[in-house]
Amino acid sequence: MDIARPAEPVAISRALAGVARLGGYFAVRTGRPCPDEAGPPWRPGEELTGLALPGLVALVQDRIAGGGPRVAASLLFQGYAARLWSPVLAMLVMSGQVPDLRPAALAWRYPADGSLELRLPRPGGWAGPVDALVPLAYRAVVESTLTPFMLALRQTVSISERLLWGNAASALAGAARLLDYGRPGDLIGYPVVTRLLELDALRGTGTLVPGTSFQRRSCCLYYRVPGGGLCSDCVLTSRR
Repeated sequence: MDIARPAEPVAISRALAGVARLGGYFAVRTGRPCPDEAGPPWRPGEELTGLALPGLVALVQDRIAGGGPRVAASLLFQGYAARLWSPVLAMLVMSGQVPDLRPAALAWRYPADGSLELRLPRPGGWAGPVDALVPLAYRAVVESTLTPFMLALRQTVSISERLLWGNAASALAGAARLLDYGRPGDLIGYPVVTRLLELDALRGTGTLVPGTSFQRRSCCLYYRVPGGGLCSDCVLTSRR
């Protein structure tokens, strides 16, 4: 029977190390940090939906030097979604595994000179055929992680739920674009993304043309950042 099963921690760690070579958004560190590791301390994943969230939104707002708290909240959500979707999608299609990136399993930090970083102190996850892993990946990312983050974010800042799910879909499509770059006859990311975009919160967030583009039906507000503009998949681009 085509079912997912718990994966060996060593296999998850190896797969994460492999997909990290694809770029920064695919990188998730594993294991406990070394005592002399540079950078700020790692914090429990649950704090992203707790007391740390208002300060994190304020930090993003300070870094983008304007635009207001709604813009900062939107960009924070999109960055977090990209950090989750990128390794999940890459591992799903490249090794038949999905890492467990739920808040209880995660650690995070926000370096002064970088973006949000994630870590799995005790790597875990699932392995199996793609058909079994697609709904599991959706539940792990959208239901278990992004949904509580979205709810906490909307209690902190007045921002549209539709906009945030558009950000999640855009981050997912962006991960597929990186995976399939230079593979016009052998797409591996887009077919899975097509299926994920048909599920619940992501349904209706945009239109995907595999191997070509994604056109979302909302705007992440990046154009309000001083010096910012419209993203290539923004609904405002098509309207103009």
